[in-house]
Amino acid sequence: MSRDCLILLTHIWSPGLARHVERLKREASGTIDVFLVLHTEPGRPVPAGIAPDFTVSMSDGERIFPARSARFREHSRKGSWATYIDTLWFAAFLHDRLAGYDRFWFMEYDVDLKGNWGRFFTTASAYEGDLLATRLRRLNGSPPLAHASKLRMPAGITDPVAGLLCISRLSRPLVEAYVEAMAGPDWDGHLEAMIPTRAEFAGFSVAEIGGEGSFTPPERLNRHYAGGPHESSSFRTTFSFRPPHAYRYFAERPFRAGKRDTLYHPVKTDVPLRQRLRFLEQDFRFLIHPPGR
Repeated sequence: MSRDCLILLTHIWSPGLARHVERLKREASGTIDVFLVLHTEPGRPVPAGIAPDFTVSMSDGERIFPARSARFREHSRKGSWATYIDTLWFAAFLHDRLAGYDRFWFMEYDVDLKGNWGRFFTTASAYEGDLLATRLRRLNGSPPLAHASKLRMPAGITDPVAGLLCISRLSRPLVEAYVEAMAGPDWDGHLEAMIPTRAEFAGFSVAEIGGEGSFTPPERLNRHYAGGPHESSSFRTTFSFRPPHAYRYFAERPFRAGKRDTLYHPVKTDVPLRQRLRFLEQDFRFLIHPPGR
């Protein structure tokens, strides 16, 4: 049996997020070890009320990914933070506190679940795959990746894979293989293409958590969220890159849409009405003229 853990990574804190984390740990504690990880940098105040299990910083990521971190610094003025945030993820995966685990579930703070977290992870622990992710698709298909033109990969890769990794699971061998690959000059670009493509190229198994598409096993068809890769920006599902699908965590206000154990993303809490209206305006334009991801 593989030993799993869950890392919830955040750089912010609020009463709503505190209730979300408390519920997550309470429901999942008998199934999986949950670690609250705070991204913080020297000189930045720690949010009041948070008690992280450990912290990570860009310096931690630089020790693991010196070459990738150097490229981040080179492009940092061009808004490329999200491209290289895997440096923080992997700093958490390889932290001394997690040395005894075989597989790492990763979750951003704006992912939530309609249902019970313990039941979800009990079920999902049996899902096969060195990489489990959502909205997986070939970049030669649809939808496109907005950063595809900036990808650098070995010449033998003709059809890269991209996905939405805000909830995902990686095996330790895949984590180690990815770190090794990123040390060389052949790989660069957005993590949502780097991680799944590197996994497949190196012979690791890649699968969808649910939904539908070529990476979804038949027994998980439209389980946990509905639709295929084309729903990456859609109101028709509960799980996508955008738009926001809830403005309160399930711990504060139970969700209506979806069956039991349905995943939600993004959940945007503590957002004033003016910002919500701005989201709606942006998402309306986005749905009419999608730029790709």
